[in-house]
Amino acid sequence: MAGLKVIEHEGGLSFYINGSLQFDTRDEAVYHESLTLPAAALAAARLRRPLRALVLGGGDGLALRDILRSAPVETADLVDYDEEVLALGRGAFSPYNAGALADPRVTVNCADASQFLAASRRAYDLVVADFTFPGDLAGCSLFTEEFFGLIRKNLSLRGLLAVNAVSPEKFPAAYWAVYKTLRSAGFCPKPLSAAIPSFSAHGYGKWGFFFASPRAITVKELAGLRLPKGAVYLNSGKLRLAMNFDRSSVLFGAGLARPLKNPAELLGLLHLPPPAPAGAAMLDFFSRPNSRLPACGFPSDPALWGAETLALWEDRLQALLAAFDWDALLLQAGLLSSELGRKLKLELEELKADFTPVLSGSDGPERLYRTLAALAVLLIVINMAYPDNAFAKGYSGGSGGGGAEMVFLSNKPAAMFHSLAFQYLDTDRGLAADSAGRMYPALTIDQKDPKGGPSITTMRPFYSVSSDVQLTPDGAAFMLLPASYMLKLDRDAFTLMKDKEPGELFRFRPDAETLGTLYTNIQLQSKALDKAVADHQKWLAWAGPAGAILPEVRGDSRELKNLLDIQVALDAALPKPGSAPVTQADTSGYLKLCPGVFVDAVGGGMVLLRADGALIACPMPGLPAIKSLERLTPAPELAAFLRALLVARAKTLPESNPARWLGQLNDDDYQRFITLQ
Repeated sequence: MAGLKVIEHEGGLSFYINGSLQFDTRDEAVYHESLTLPAAALAAARLRRPLRALVLGGGDGLALRDILRSAPVETADLVDYDEEVLALGRGAFSPYNAGALADPRVTVNCADASQFLAASRRAYDLVVADFTFPGDLAGCSLFTEEFFGLIRKNLSLRGLLAVNAVSPEKFPAAYWAVYKTLRSAGFCPKPLSAAIPSFSAHGYGKWGFFFASPRAITVKELAGLRLPKGAVYLNSGKLRLAMNFDRSSVLFGAGLARPLKNPAELLGLLHLPPPAPAGAAMLDFFSRPNSRLPACGFPSDPALWGAETLALWEDRLQALLAAFDWDALLLQAGLLSSELGRKLKLELEELKADFTPVLSGSDGPERLYRTLAALAVLLIVINMAYPDNAFAKGYSGGSGGGGAEMVFLSNKPAAMFHSLAFQYLDTDRGLAADSAGRMYPALTIDQKDPKGGPSITTMRPFYSVSSDVQLTPDGAAFMLLPASYMLKLDRDAFTLMKDKEPGELFRFRPDAETLGTLYTNIQLQSKALDKAVADHQKWLAWAGPAGAILPEVRGDSRELKNLLDIQVALDAALPKPGSAPVTQADTSGYLKLCPGVFVDAVGGGMVLLRADGALIACPMPGLPAIKSLERLTPAPELAAFLRALLVARAKTLPESNPARWLGQLNDDDYQRFITLQ
């Protein structure tokens, strides 16, 4: 072919065709990586297997080089009609293309691209169109709807096309016409551009490219795209910037652009005068879906919105199938005695044996849908096998995470122990749930070794009998008191402790009223829990096999386990048969602030009911000590507790009681009052 020219210079060479620069080795990486890497990386991420690649044009081998070293490639076909360019690719350009044309995976074809595509029967995963600038009708024919339609027929559904276009800066109408032509040919395109120093020096302007797929390219895919670490120029940050375009230039070009039906239309757009200088506002094609871009028919293309939604749905379906527990699923299918059940099991075994294409999507969405359909029929068969259990669950549930929603069959109102909160009970989470599924911050209980050793045991309640009483898994009950204090409620003593601090502060006599209320609540809740457990067991007898595919059903299994743990804790908290009753102590003349702590009804003096049943006077600043009782000088931590309790309960005391006045003092006034005593 006439017009080929290679100019050697320090550091490399430049290649021209008919006076038009094709590449300069000093910056060709900017061009070729922008052209190939986004499409190759996305194809590899989608398919997760070696790719079948096709390069149209690009006889210099530089685009082929980047494909071979940036993605796993099974085979690659290169098609260029110019024998002289191919000879240069094998010769003078070989040091720069890393011998790509001689790679054993590569088949070189000296042929017309359109004729090759028309005759091809292969389905490629990656097609790169690396043609020269379309300066005549023959060149423009490689950017028409007909030509892109030929590529579409030779590209797999999840495959990628990369296109070297024209400058969106110098020829915005032509550039966005190529975009619209890709759309009309069945592609969902993404634009990008790059400033190539040697192109700018020749007055070509910022250069434009597209990567496109029959399946929409989602924002999530772009955000997760991993470009090769060995790339010379392109990285994730530069790709993001390369997909931002000047708003006024885009809308100007899009307003003139139409899908290209014949080559003359593109040739005419390339001869339009250049537009006026662009403004500063930018359009982001990287992180914005099409529905969020400007209207006017472009680039806010309603057809693309549906394509993007479908692509996101298929990604979610693929993730759902990837979560299968095949062994559990096949086990449950094998329990079905019907002939239909046997056939379904065989179908599932076949799918399991060839499941890689399902997860990779390399066979298109049809296999995904076939798998889902087989599983749906399996669930219907299970429903037929267990018809009486269909409404056992008894409540409607929302999402368990991940955005999916499962609505159970019953429309009954929510009942006790029917809440998604019970799926997440865990002492490590620091939360305790009550019977209605309300969550409370759990205490942290540090206990010293009862034998006097240095070790400290930490435990947390996980169930709230009421808003102020929590149970640990072994049935120990703790009452929450003000300022992070608590009482451990045992039948032999109520032990005062502080959250996250080991050791006992005081041991009070058990309070019969408190224990009676606790045991009544536990008995009522145990009865409701027994029914809830039975409902869950019936529900899972029907829906359990679906746990292999539905996270919500696996959540129900966790919920049942946690309910059984609550059942154990409630049973352990009740008194053992034959236990001696706890009698009420005589505290007449005193007002109760909490179990074991009282205030004299007249004088306001504080009194503690010790574990041995003795009433102990506990002097506080400004309050009289009751002389008829044994006197205790409280340790600093016990005094701090009594002060916090008095502040929290002061309003429950009569206005005439001196203890009420003391509890209503703020901390500064209280400290000054103590100083004066």
